[in-house]
Amino acid sequence: MTTDNFNLKGYNPDKYNYIDQAALEALIEAYKQSLIDYPITQLTANDSFEFIHQVKRVKWQIGPYKNLTVFEIANRIYSDLVVLEGAQKVFENPKAFQLEDVLDINLLLSNISGYDLTIRTSAGKVHGEAFNVAPSFFKGKIRTCIKKLEKDDEVNRALLFFNSDAISDQKQLETYMMGQKEKNENLIGYVSCDLKQWQSSNKM
Repeated sequence: MTTDNFNLKGYNPDKYNYIDQAALEALIEAYKQSLIDYPITQLTANDSFEFIHQVKRVKWQIGPYKNLTVFEIANRIYSDLVVLEGAQKVFENPKAFQLEDVLDINLLLSNISGYDLTIRTSAGKVHGEAFNVAPSFFKGKIRTCIKKLEKDDEVNRALLFFNSDAISDQKQLETYMMGQKEKNENLIGYVSCDLKQWQSSNKM
């Protein structure tokens, strides 16, 4: 995907687009407004085949995305929401995620290649990978992200960001992620996002 398919007020799709907490909050509000302005409720169908055709083949404008199918847009939006909410959580309480502080964060939305989040702290950079998946894909996605981080010699500290319903059992999640941290010394923690703020503000 190119950034021609993505337009969000206040977001510059540059790989080094570091923003502070105030700019992040403005970006979140702009994203919410885009979902109100271009809702998924445009989609209508008379039968199952027509519905599937519209989801998989017809190009739409939904939220900040345009000229893409509902299937593609839904995947992108779901990932973007984890990136945005994850950054928000890190800014609000850095010490909860083993960070001394947060100066600013670079966000990569709209499927731009690179690390989804790069967090600058007073002690250096922390790289983040974010995703939003069904429970059946969770562990496989974790492994993929960790392999990417392990291959990069510039990554000294890393966080993983994901949707909280990927594993609903909190104890099971903590046990699993503790095991991942023990096997990967650069992984300092994870940020679980419930995305409730998006559900309450946008009736999609």
